[in-house]
Amino acid sequence: MTSPSTSDHHTIESLAAFCKAAGDPLRLGILRALSKNSFGVLELAHIFDMGQSGISHHLKVLTQAGWVATRREGNAVFYRRSLAPDSGLQQALLSQLDTLPLPSEVEARIIEVHHERASASQAFFQRSAQD
Repeated sequence: MTSPSTSDHHTIESLAAFCKAAGDPLRLGILRALSKNSFGVLELAHIFDMGQSGISHHLKVLTQAGWVATRREGNAVFYRRSLAPDSGLQQALLSQLDTLPLPSEVEARIIEVHHERASASQAFFQRSAQD
């Protein structure tokens, strides 16, 4: 019997980390919330009624495993789903996840975040128009 090659071991380790990252209910909720929008860490902390450091930890795990990607806008970092084109496992899990509803309080907080963004945008343009 031969032992697995280093590249096979790396692949097995990567797959284990990938699956482990998605094996937490909160992280699945975050992935579900990111299905249609990207959010900053403070927005996600509000949406999930959790401290910023806790959300940051979960986002780090998801990012390192390849579930989430980041996008920087100025000083802000936004998180979105990262979809590997050749990952049937990821596509299958996200497809199944998207059939599940988010808790109503999470949905309500997502709406609050969208309203806060709209208000901030309107205020910005009103200030710009006055200058």
